[in-house]
Amino acid sequence: MNNARQWGYDVLRDIERMMENVRDLQIEIDEMCTEIKLMQDQATKISQTISDMPKSQTSGSKIENSVVNLVYSWQQLEHEIERINLTRNLIKQDIKSLILNKRMQAVLIFRYLYNSSWSKIAKTLHISLGQVHKDKRIAFKIIDELGKMDTV
Repeated sequence: MNNARQWGYDVLRDIERMMENVRDLQIEIDEMCTEIKLMQDQATKISQTISDMPKSQTSGSKIENSVVNLVYSWQQLEHEIERINLTRNLIKQDIKSLILNKRMQAVLIFRYLYNSSWSKIAKTLHISLGQVHKDKRIAFKIIDELGKMDTV
């Protein structure tokens, strides 16, 4: 029985660890978006300044460097977004494979995948806060029971 309960908690810890990775990736994506915005602003200023100046050999390299940096940053951003979406899909699959009730799935997904507060989950699902906590408890019991069956 203790092993089954531990299995259920291990599954939840794995989901929480994956969520930490998702949150870290989201922070990196937000920072990259800020950097890209700054580069876009810089590229706009450079192109306006250069277009007003007499042409020289070095002016083209500033624009080229800005464009290359911008393209590289966009590629990094797309890669990070792809990683976060893959991780989210894995977490959703795990939750859906363990819990068959759609509302309980939604409670776990909103909480552990999107880091929503319990009250926001209640509001989104149009249920009481007490029902949200009840659904969570039942979902955890189901995971515990699955762990017991897995150890038999």
